[in-house]
Amino acid sequence: MAFENIILEKKNSIAYVTVNRPKVLNALNMATMEELRAAFHDIKNDKNMRVVIFTGAGEKAFIAGADISELAKHDAVSGKEYTHRGQSVLNLIENLGKPVIACIHGFALGGGCEIAMACTMRLASENAKLGQPEVKLGIIPGYGGTQRLPRLVGKGIAMQMVLAGEMITAQEAHRIGLVNEIVPAAELVARAEAIAAERGDWELARQQFMESVRRFQSAGYERGVAFAHNNFGRAALDHGNFLLAADLLQQAASSARKAADPDLFALATMNSAEALAGTGEAARAESLANEALTHFTATGNGWRRVECERLLGDLAMQNDRAEAARSWWSSALVTAQKIGAQLEVSKLEERLRSPL
Repeated sequence: MAFENIILEKKNSIAYVTVNRPKVLNALNMATMEELRAAFHDIKNDKNMRVVIFTGAGEKAFIAGADISELAKHDAVSGKEYTHRGQSVLNLIENLGKPVIACIHGFALGGGCEIAMACTMRLASENAKLGQPEVKLGIIPGYGGTQRLPRLVGKGIAMQMVLAGEMITAQEAHRIGLVNEIVPAAELVARAEAIAAERGDWELARQQFMESVRRFQSAGYERGVAFAHNNFGRAALDHGNFLLAADLLQQAASSARKAADPDLFALATMNSAEALAGTGEAARAESLANEALTHFTATGNGWRRVECERLLGDLAMQNDRAEAARSWWSSALVTAQKIGAQLEVSKLEERLRSPL
C-alpha cells in the first residue's frame, strides 16, 4: 500500500505509522487524514498486527496541528464536513481494538494533540510541547479534543488548557495525566516496543479491557458497568468458567436494565443463556435465549438473531429434542444466508448434516 504523506511499516506484529511531512512539521491536511484512515483500516483487519506505534517524522514535531492553509479555504458548511471526516479517523484509532502508542516528540498541538489523546497510551520526549491553541484562531478543537481532554485531565484543567490556548511542557503533561511517561527522545520508539513486548498472549482479555474502559468513559456509570461485566463474563465464558460467567453476565443484564439500554440488556441476556447452558440449567437458559431473540427480531438485528436461534437449537439438543433443534438451526440458517454471514452458514450447515 503506497502513501504520499505517511509511512506504514509492519515488523514483529507491530505496525509503525509515521506522519511524514517534516517540512510542515507534520501538519494534518485531509489527504494525510485519509491516508491514516486507510492505514488504520488495514491494521485493524490484519490479524498479525497486535500493537501500533504512532509517531511523526523529523526531530521538531509529532504533529504540529492542522494545515492552516487548507483550513482557511473552508466556509461553515465545508468546514463541518472537514471536521466530521477528521473525527471519524480519530474514532477509528480510538476504537481499533489494538493498543496504539503515541510517541510524542517536539510539538503536538491542535489536531496533533487530539490524535495523541485518541491513542491508547502517550509517551513523550523531554522536549515535547502539547496544547490546544485553536482558541487563538477563533475556533475550538474539532477532532474530539473537547471530549477526550476532560476525561484524561479533568474538567478544570481541560477548560484552562483550551481557553488559554497555551502550550504545556512534557513534565506538566505528565503531572496532569495527559501523557503516561517521559522518555529521552532517542529512546521513545524503543520504549514503545518494550511495552508492546509485554503484552503476552491474552489478546482477547486485553481487547475486552480496553473496550470496557472506553465504554465506561463514553457512557453513564450503569451502562459502563454493564459493558464491563458483559465483557468479563464473555471472557470467562470463552475460557469455560460457566459459573463465574453466569454470575457476571446476570450482573451485566441488571446494570443494563438500570441504564435503560435494551440492546445491551438483550446481549447480556443472550450471553447469560449460553453460560447457564454450560452449568446445566437448560430450561432457564432457553427462557433467557427466547427473551433475547424477541428483542433482536423486533429490532432487526440479524447477526444476534442468528446467534440466539443457533443457541436455542443447541439447548434443544441438550434436552433431547432433535426436531426442535433442527427447526431452530434451519431458521438460523435462513437468517444467516439473508445477511451474508458465511461463517455462520457453514457452522449451521454442518450441524444440520450431522445425524441427530
